[in-house]
Amino acid sequence: MEESELREHIQQKISEGTLPRDISALSTYPVDVAVTEARGEPCSVCGRPIDPPQPLSEFRSQIHPNIRFFFHPACEQLWRDEASRFGSPHNDPLPS
Repeated sequence: MEESELREHIQQKISEGTLPRDISALSTYPVDVAVTEARGEPCSVCGRPIDPPQPLSEFRSQIHPNIRFFFHPACEQLWRDEASRFGSPHNDPLPS
């Protein structure tokens, strides 16, 4: 996907509630954040596998351990950029 397509995809996922608006939405809940070597997890933005030896950013809720987000580094940055346009309302719900 081109960057413009990824940005539109991110905006759609944020609007649908399948990606949080930003990291501050996650910080309402205890969250583990880790940067590790990928093991083939699908990226929460583009859906492509994050294959080794690429780095992987993982955000995981401590309250709802099944809520996890995995990002390629570039996809994470695009998500942060696009999410900042939506603002960061308090009590933004986590996707289910």
